[in-house]
Amino acid sequence: WVVGDICNDNLLQVKAVAPPQLPEGKVCQLWMETLDGTLRPVGVMPHSGIRSMQAPANLNQSRSFKISIESEHNLPTDKPTGKFVFEGELIQI
Repeated sequence: WVVGDICNDNLLQVKAVAPPQLPEGKVCQLWMETLDGTLRPVGVMPHSGIRSMQAPANLNQSRSFKISIESEHNLPTDKPTGKFVFEGELIQI
C-alpha cells in the first residue's frame, strides 16, 4: 500500500499496490501509533483501488503506522486482536 496525506481535506488516501492474499472474512486494519505508544484505529485497507480515510486529529504526533489482520465482522476499536504484519513511518516528500 501507499498512504498519502491530503492536507487540505484532512484525509489519508490509501492505494492498494500489492496487498496480501487473506483468508475469507479477514481484512487489514490500519493503526496509528502516537509518540506515547497509544494505538488508534484509522481504517480498513483497500484490497484494490484507492480508499480515502479520515486523517487522525493528531497526525503530526504519529510515530508510525501499523497494519494488523483482523476479522471483517468484529473490527477492534481500542487495540488490535491480530498480529502486526506491516509497519512504516510517515515521510515528507
